[in-house]
Amino acid sequence: MTRMMPVILAVDQGTTSTKALAVDENRQIVARTTEPTPLNNPKPGWAQNDPKTIQDATVMVLKGVLDEIDPASVEAIGITNQRETTLAWRKSTMEPLGPAVSWQCRRTEPHCEALTKQDGAVETIRERTGLVVDPYFSGTKMQWLLEENKNVQAARKEEDLAFGTVDTFLLAGLTGAFKTDPSNASRTMLYNLHEEAWDPELAALMDVPIETLPTVQASSSTFGTVEASTAIGARLPQLEGVPVMGIAGDQQASLFGHGCLKEGEAKGTLGTGAFFLVNTGTTVHDPGEGVVATVAWDLGEGPVFALEAVAFSCGSVLEWASKAGWLDAPDALDRTVENETSGGAVFVPAFYGLAAPDWDPEARGALLGLSSSTTRGQIARAIAEGLAAQNVGLVQALIESGQPVDEVHLDGGVSRSDVLCSLMANGIGSRVHRSNESQLTGLGAAGLAGIQAGVYKKEDVRRQDGETFEPSRKTGFVDDYRWGVDTITG
Repeated sequence: MTRMMPVILAVDQGTTSTKALAVDENRQIVARTTEPTPLNNPKPGWAQNDPKTIQDATVMVLKGVLDEIDPASVEAIGITNQRETTLAWRKSTMEPLGPAVSWQCRRTEPHCEALTKQDGAVETIRERTGLVVDPYFSGTKMQWLLEENKNVQAARKEEDLAFGTVDTFLLAGLTGAFKTDPSNASRTMLYNLHEEAWDPELAALMDVPIETLPTVQASSSTFGTVEASTAIGARLPQLEGVPVMGIAGDQQASLFGHGCLKEGEAKGTLGTGAFFLVNTGTTVHDPGEGVVATVAWDLGEGPVFALEAVAFSCGSVLEWASKAGWLDAPDALDRTVENETSGGAVFVPAFYGLAAPDWDPEARGALLGLSSSTTRGQIARAIAEGLAAQNVGLVQALIESGQPVDEVHLDGGVSRSDVLCSLMANGIGSRVHRSNESQLTGLGAAGLAGIQAGVYKKEDVRRQDGETFEPSRKTGFVDDYRWGVDTITG
């Protein structure tokens, strides 16, 4: 009798799209599907997704993958998700109580400002969670929902309120379980890295009832099985009884997918935003100026930690540049800027404020140094240099925190630009390796689930083939970018 090859499904729920992968026992992707999940901007600085659209897209991508494989071969499911994006729903019915407030959303700037004025709050949050006080993280999003959303207020009063990041929302929709993993919990400003638990004092500081938060368990563990009675599971009868065995936030899943399992190994994902993480091992590394500490994953042996430097705008800049006419298309960067110089133009991509290392939520993007002779191609070159300099700054912030980085592994759509990768290698002064595989996030989630299912071993997680960019010459674009940042921040 021929043995059926086991398959792990991975759901990768991102900012503007939802994907599903089917990954075989050799860690090869045998099927993949994608559906859009539009990001809405109802007010300047606001960003949100529709929770039901997220659910519908998840059903559609899983159905699409199941159409290409034998559903009986599915051993387990892994989930990876846009982190910090926060939802509220009724525990009893799974009914969403409002929009999913995106990680990009800046609506909670007043709440963060209030925290900074409370004696010792910033220092306490930093010491316990490894994070800075910023609207990026989930805690103040929950606080805002509690204050502004009458449906959330009613559910709290009736003790029927659930808060969670997207992983928890999808897990509940598949299995009915109310759980998360430490990589996602550590992005909320409510999770104590040292105690490995929700922090009651921090929850009280943001007026978030701790009982509304999910149970935290290892990233590679059994979270529950798909049930026919749930909001998503009811629409996927082929998966009934299949366990969910892996969960991680998208950037940590990408770090795992790259095979950065040793201390000092680093990756950068250039997607909607730019996210650089370096593995710091099994102890919490004191984050330096401008970077944050986070849980990378837990394979059931205790947490592995990482340092992270983030920029909120990356691929979204190329979308904007295309709509504005500076590029023919978001993927046209290289052919537009070939043999171009910036002509003195400088671009700072702070569309949603500056994150690491500056953390200025009120900063906004800027195009500076223009003259009457500035051309379209020079502006496109300035955009490329601004994105590269921003990313170089993120890597330098990790290094300045005391964690050496010898080589950076890149993935994400923006990393397809040879110009950008070459600029980054020059700016960092070390090699940049671009993976040939674009789905490192989904492969990371599949790896976590597959390890728990016994389909993979930890040592099976390996780096992907790709192209290496060597530093060739020093250029002044990083200094120009810092001048631009100093100009807009005063």
